[in-house]
Amino acid sequence: TPSTINAGDTVTLTFNINNTWSTDNATNIKAILPVLSIGTWTSATYDSMPIVITSNVADFSSEVILNNTISGLITLVFTSDASASVGTYNSQVNFTGNYETSGSPITISPLDFSIAITAPPVTYAFCEPNTINDTDLTLNVKINNKGAGEDYKWLPLDIIEVEVEL
Repeated sequence: TPSTINAGDTVTLTFNINNTWSTDNATNIKAILPVLSIGTWTSATYDSMPIVITSNVADFSSEVILNNTISGLITLVFTSDASASVGTYNSQVNFTGNYETSGSPITISPLDFSIAITAPPVTYAFCEPNTINDTDLTLNVKINNKGAGEDYKWLPLDIIEVEVEL
């Protein structure tokens, strides 16, 4: 299920890494963050401690995942551009790392994710705040028929002008 946001909003990915190796610790873990045209990766944490993101790589190498344990909570935050186009964007975070004793590369499954950008709600402001005397809320509506018919009796193809005053 995609994370659905408006353009300019953020998406937070949270997950753990499970080290199923029974005899060696996982270390030198790095998350390779995808480059997405709709925004940027703005922060990363490991158990609430900030992690630096450089060139779309979140470096968790100072953290060690002990054998047969699960990592601390990893959080990645992506901020979409305010001008991001509406649509669904699928990608994945890839990982690199090594086993501490053997130095062998560790295999960590990619983290698949989807971001759905929706159109922001449209709001209209007709009046500036505090510019209306709200003790006299009289509504005046004036209808003018600019066509061949009368103001309250219209004919097909008449152009009707409506003036509303508050």
